Order: sequence, then structure tokens, then C-alpha cells
Amino acid sequence: SPLADGSPDPREAGASHHTYKGYGLPRSQLADVGYNLDLPLNDAVTLYSFSTLATRENNDGQNFRLPNGRNTITTGPNGYPNGYSPYWLINETDFQSAFGAKGEDFGGWAWDLSSTYGRNYAKQRTYDNQNPSLGENTPNKFTSGIYIADQLTSNLDLKHSYEIGLAKPLDLAFGFEHRRESYETRAGSEASYLDGGYVFPAGHPRAGQRPDPGAQVTNGISPEDEQKISRNSVASYIDLGFYPVEQWYVGVAARYEHYNEGVGATRSGKLSTRYEFNPVFALRGTISNGFRAPSLANQIFTARSTGFDTINGVYQSYNYVILPVDSAGAQALGAQSLKPERSTNFSLGFALTPSNDLSLTVDGYVINLRDRLVLSERFQGPGVAALLDSIGVPATAGAQYFTNGANTRTSGVDVVGNYRQDLARYGAVKWTAALNYNHTQILSVSDTPAQLSALGSNFQLLGRQSRALLTKTSPSSKMIFSADWAIRDFDVNLRLTRYGTYTEVNSSSNPDLDREYSAKWITDLDVAYAFDKQLTVAVGAQNLFDKYPDPIGVSNSSFGDNWGNYSPFGFTGGYYYTRVQYAF
Repeated sequence: SPLADGSPDPREAGASHHTYKGYGLPRSQLADVGYNLDLPLNDAVTLYSFSTLATRENNDGQNFRLPNGRNTITTGPNGYPNGYSPYWLINETDFQSAFGAKGEDFGGWAWDLSSTYGRNYAKQRTYDNQNPSLGENTPNKFTSGIYIADQLTSNLDLKHSYEIGLAKPLDLAFGFEHRRESYETRAGSEASYLDGGYVFPAGHPRAGQRPDPGAQVTNGISPEDEQKISRNSVASYIDLGFYPVEQWYVGVAARYEHYNEGVGATRSGKLSTRYEFNPVFALRGTISNGFRAPSLANQIFTARSTGFDTINGVYQSYNYVILPVDSAGAQALGAQSLKPERSTNFSLGFALTPSNDLSLTVDGYVINLRDRLVLSERFQGPGVAALLDSIGVPATAGAQYFTNGANTRTSGVDVVGNYRQDLARYGAVKWTAALNYNHTQILSVSDTPAQLSALGSNFQLLGRQSRALLTKTSPSSKMIFSADWAIRDFDVNLRLTRYGTYTEVNSSSNPDLDREYSAKWITDLDVAYAFDKQLTVAVGAQNLFDKYPDPIGVSNSSFGDNWGNYSPFGFTGGYYYTRVQYAF
């Protein structure tokens, strides 16, 4: 790009034009270990335990920062005269362990008593990066923040069968559960969130301007943003299954759960039935209602991130924030405390089994969701920035928060067919065909809060893009055809998947700028050879023929890519692997 006076930028001669170093799948290192243990004490009681421990490091390259962008420091010991591409590093440790006892005869009851504890610790860091508000004193490495989630769940389950004079015994099960869960956000390094107040000096093309505070990619969590939240819930359930006549099964279940924080009491139930006209054909159906409490992360998650747009003619970064729902910033923009999602569900279908080798199931369903939890639209503009700055959320060009934003209805059908073909000395093939078609419609959208309306008539709680995320950006159809061929010590699995069309909606009100992506066939292949009962070696491919979504022809404002954001099979092409399994 030319300088302000129109002359060529002398940095151009030495600039590298390979600007995106990390595009594609992140570089990952993963290690995990686990065990599964059963210890019979006698014929009546068995102790058991299983645990997993995993560590993961993901290293992902990010968008290029232009040297003439307002958030690039080009001078000083840590400046990048030709621009730079930061890296985003996540170090994660995940632990889960369960201990329990079970038995088959406690006064005629089968029982299972257990406790499970899990904890996830994720530290986010960046390097080859800058906090431009620190000017030439900016470091190039930052710790952005730490997220910790843990959960302790204890269960007691009991079941018994009773002869009550029906065609088959009545099955009765009931149980109790206690769950304690917590979620915590911890601050990053000071330089990751600090506003250094740097002003571009005289003689600089941006003299007098101030860059955004905080590290690029993901601004650090400040001590003021640190939060820790926990809650307890207790639940009980009962499940009955019986046969009024030999061919007719009826199941009835109910669950009660109470949360000590915010959600209160919830109740759900299910009625299911299946009638077998003969060994070949059966009808089945279910009516149920359910709920999903807002997760703790939904309530207090915060992240200050970097978006991209063309500002004053230059494609460059800007800061935006996901605000905790109960924070002052979110409340100023009209956020309300979250409620549980509630659903009513209906399904009806049939099962066809002409032989032991052939089966077909078809199920239609309708799911009504009330108070659906979604991210709001990203609110941007001078009015938003000024309002947030006035209450201590500085230099933020955009903001959003979680909200119970819509009531939706999803209707669809699932079709699954299986056929096992015996090829005698050439082994056997299991053929599978599956189809899903569904459609989601928005029944209603929550009103735009008065606080947003006061900032301008163009603000909506859920705009075109947010609504399209619910209805258009996932394919309405998906087909899978697979063949699993087992012959002696070989197992060959071939799968063809067809993803239907989907639409990416632009942020303006002009539908002509929306982009529709065509359907694509993706081929996966896995070939395994068992040397013995313990050792198996395999080679395979996901997306064997290296398929990509349709090119959109213009640079995408979020990723700088050519394929949009919502491809159901990604936009990184083929993935090829080898696998070694050893059982002992």
C-alpha cells in the first residue's frame, strides 16, 4: 500500500507475501492414558473404577496483521516492520475418574452406586504477537487467561422386575443424583490486557492515533474480569416399562431436578410405545419434554477477541468482547439473566426387519425449543463503544452476550437401513445407508432491549446473521452410504457422505450478497490389518479426494480465507493417517 503522500512504501521490497503461516488444522500434540477396573468382592458385589488423563497442546496460526494497520507496531526491538501473523496456543489438561459398586441382589433389586469427578484446565497463550497500546515496549508473548471447569456427580440407581399378571414382567427403575459443578476464569499476564496509552508519534502515517489495548488474537482476561461460580443440583427419576399385551410395549419416565442457583426446580417426562404387528414390522413413537439449564460458562464466560474489517480503507483488526450476562457492560446493552431452555419432542416411526441380515428404520420428529440459548448479534458502532467506555469497558468496538433469544421448531426425518451380505470365502460386508433431512424455523424472537433501541433503530438482539446460524448455515440434508468389509484379518471401511446445500448470510440487509454453497460428496476410507488378537495396524483418509467447499471469490472478513466459515466438512482438504492399536 502507498504511504499517505502517495509514494511507494519502502518496506514493500523486503516484505514476505506468504502472510498466513498457520492456515489449516492446528499443530497438535496429544497424550492420554486410562484404565478400566472391575473387582468382584463376591457373587453379590463388584467394585469398579475407570479413569482418563489427557493433555493437549494446540498451536494455531492467525490472520496476518498488515504493517500499515492501526494495530501494528513496526519499530522497536519487538516491532514487525513487514507485519506479522500471531500464533494462538492452548494447553489443556483433562482428568476424569469414577469409583463405584454394583450388585444384582439387594432384596431382589439390582443396584449401582457411583461417584465421578472430572476437571478441565485450559491455559491460552499467544506468541509472535503484540499489544500495540504498549508501543515499542510491547512483548511478543502473552498468557491470555485460564479457564477451569470441574464437576462431581454421585448416582444411586436401582431396578427390579415384577410379575403383575401382564404378558411380560413390569420393569421398574428409579434413582437419585447429586451434582456439584464450578467454572472459573483467571486473569492473564498484565501485558495481555493492559492499555499502555501509546500514541503514534509525529512523522508516523498514523500520527496522533491510538491503537487498541490488549494483545491481538485474544486480549487477556483482567483481574476485574476474573470470576468463579458454582452450583449444586439434586435430581430423582422413575422409569416404568410394561407390556399390556405380548406385542405392545409402553414406557413411562419422569425426572425432577432442583438447582440451588438461578434455575430452580425443573420437571420432565417421557411416554414411549412400540407395537410389534409381527416379527417383521413394528410401529414406535415417543412424546417427551425436556430442559437444558444454562451452563456456568454461558453465564460468566468472557473473551476479548480480535475481529477484522475494512476501516478507513485498510483491512485491519478491531477488538470485540463476549460479556458475562450479569456484567455491567452486558446489562447496559440490555442483557437479562439466563433461563433454561425447554423443549417438547414428538417422534413417530417404524422398524422393518424382513430377515436377520436386513433392517430398515424410519422416524419422523418435531422438536419445539423455547427460550433457546444463543449468542446475540455482535453490537458495533460509536454509540456502543462510547457506552461501554463510560462504564469501564474501554476501547471495544463490538460486544455480544448469551441470551434466551428465540423459540424454534425443528422437524425432520431419519432413515437408516442395514444389510449384511455373506460372501462365503470372501468374507462379509455390512452395507449401511442413512438419510437425515431436517428444517429449523424461528417461531419468535425475543424483543430488542430498550437499551439497544436507544442506541439506534438498526440494532437488533438477533439480526440476519444470528438468525441464519439457527436456520441456514447447516445443511438440511445429509446422506451416508458405507460398506464395512471383513475378510480374514483385513477390515476395510468405505464411507461416502453427501452434505446438502447451505447458505452464509452477510451482515447487511441485502440478500443478494448472501452466498449459497452447493452439495458435496466426501469419501472416507480405513483399511486395517490384525496381525493377531492384540496388534492392529491401519491406514486411512478422511476426505480422501481432498474436496473443498465452493470458493466464495472474495476474502472472508473473519478468517481471510476463500471458503466461508460454516462448511460442515471443514475447509482444510484431505486428512491422511496411520494407526497402530495394541490391546493388553
